[in-house]
Amino acid sequence: MIVLSVSAAACPGRGKRKVAAPVMTLPMHGDSTARARFESGRSQYEQDASAASAETFESIVRDFPNDPIVPHALLYGAMADMRNGDAAAALAKLDELVALKPTEAMLVARSSLFRGFALSDLGRHAEAYSVLSAGAKALNRADSREVTQWHAAMAEGAIANRSMAAAVLHYDAWWADATAAEKAYTLDRIRAVVPDLPSAQLESILGKLVPKAGPGAAVVGARLAEELAAAGDTAGASRVLASIATARRALGEDSIAIGSSGPGNAERMAALLPMSGRLNRVGELSLRGLVMASQNAPILANEVSDFSAFELISRDTSSDAQTIAASIQSILAADAIAAIGPFDGSSVTKVSPLAASAGLPVISLAPRGAAGGTVFSIRHSAESRARRLADHAYDKGVRDFAMFSPQSAYGRVVGAAFKDQVESLGGKVIVEATYAPGTTSFTKDIRKLKKPWSALFVPDQAKTLALIAPALAAANLNAQPVGKKSKHGRSILLLSTAEGIDQRYLRAAGRYSWGAVLAPGFFPDRTDARIADFVARYEQEFDSEPSAHEAYAYDAATVLRHAVDNGARTREELGKALRMQEVPSLTGTIAFGSDNRRSDPGLLFEMKQPITGQFELRALR
Repeated sequence: MIVLSVSAAACPGRGKRKVAAPVMTLPMHGDSTARARFESGRSQYEQDASAASAETFESIVRDFPNDPIVPHALLYGAMADMRNGDAAAALAKLDELVALKPTEAMLVARSSLFRGFALSDLGRHAEAYSVLSAGAKALNRADSREVTQWHAAMAEGAIANRSMAAAVLHYDAWWADATAAEKAYTLDRIRAVVPDLPSAQLESILGKLVPKAGPGAAVVGARLAEELAAAGDTAGASRVLASIATARRALGEDSIAIGSSGPGNAERMAALLPMSGRLNRVGELSLRGLVMASQNAPILANEVSDFSAFELISRDTSSDAQTIAASIQSILAADAIAAIGPFDGSSVTKVSPLAASAGLPVISLAPRGAAGGTVFSIRHSAESRARRLADHAYDKGVRDFAMFSPQSAYGRVVGAAFKDQVESLGGKVIVEATYAPGTTSFTKDIRKLKKPWSALFVPDQAKTLALIAPALAAANLNAQPVGKKSKHGRSILLLSTAEGIDQRYLRAAGRYSWGAVLAPGFFPDRTDARIADFVARYEQEFDSEPSAHEAYAYDAATVLRHAVDNGARTREELGKALRMQEVPSLTGTIAFGSDNRRSDPGLLFEMKQPITGQFELRALR
């Protein structure tokens, strides 16, 4: 028995329930401790303790790397990651599983199925389509939620592969067990796709849809009836309309649309933030950034600006899908031209189809999560920041690297992104060493970094890097600017994503990080004119120093203000403008790519020593 939940990307707002799944045969010839730990993790998973079970499965992979239970642990770990909304981590585990070349048929098929779900969740719909098709034989047909998840992902994949007939069939099947919000989305997609169907296929497709009496039959049948009537076949048109009468009656007024798709008020923007629940502090800080941006003030105090103030309305996302749907409805009713948020990936996924059905541009603040359609992602992912560090070091002449990573999904995924970029540039990762999450003494683990190399990449939180940096110095691996020779030991270039860095890091480890280049996304550098102005105004308003949460929220509002103040007056115009403009900001020069994610490289920060013994982290613009 396992617990499955519908993918957030495919089916927003669904709960979890226990169901019978296709049977996989567990290997019985391995280590009994590993197998017992797996059973414990599976029990946790069945009880919806996804975070706990994910860590249990990861510990099996870490502690028993050669045990035959490892492929099963990787699959269940990926399933737990999907439930936690971390499709990237799930995909990394499934890649590891594939590399092990398992032979158990149902394990292989289930891994293919969940790989398809992960790819779909990450917006890689064209890839997901063939993988989901291959995994269909492992689909748990007794679980309506998993079946619905599969149809949802297949529908998006069919669109990506221009298989319009298949898309209509899968959207219609999704509708059968959909929430109200999903019904609005699927109906909208069916109406968008049906005009592209070849006339010769209409009758055949309708024959598959009529027995289900869903929206597909109503929309396809209406088009076929119109074409028959136009050709003079009134009897045929009447016959088709009679066959879809039940389907047409099922489309009540309240099921057709989630809300207004009007132009929006260019002076009104909305915030979709977690103001209650476990992420309420993040919501509060992000709202502060939006409040700063909503004021009638230039981006730089000393430059002329025509940027106008705007009205900001706020709605809470820390609730169920119905409440999120109500929040979107409220935003549309208030005629806001765009929304900023949410912060967590699962809420972004719930918001995405609702926003798309109304044409509402949304600037997501989530570090991970869906983008595309009308949803734009303002934050640079940890993977993109890792690749940026590799580019920078290579440009400085570094060719040989080492990696020192936590044994976690974050460490594996971000480390892999860095390594791939290094190798694509022509460099080489000489040695890779890891440490257990929660480690506070790194002396033993650092001994694994024996081979000669020039730069070390550490994908982790700044608070952990603050412990690693002095441990490196104690091992005579001294962080120095590129080209600077250490008087004692080896000179190295220290690189890190340094998540959540603040002034405490400088006090604790600044002197052990000289020349280090970090990519946290944002740091309150008071020597950078743009950042310094924001920091000064923020401190005057809130009597504290801003973090990346406030900075990215501020930038999200800035990019919207820029589009509006340069002529975008409707939601449609705003969406187009976001894809075309480049806007200098706190976190770089904002530009969105074709996938609606940040395409600009973002800022790096280098540890400088302007005065002997004084260390400052400064932006590299």
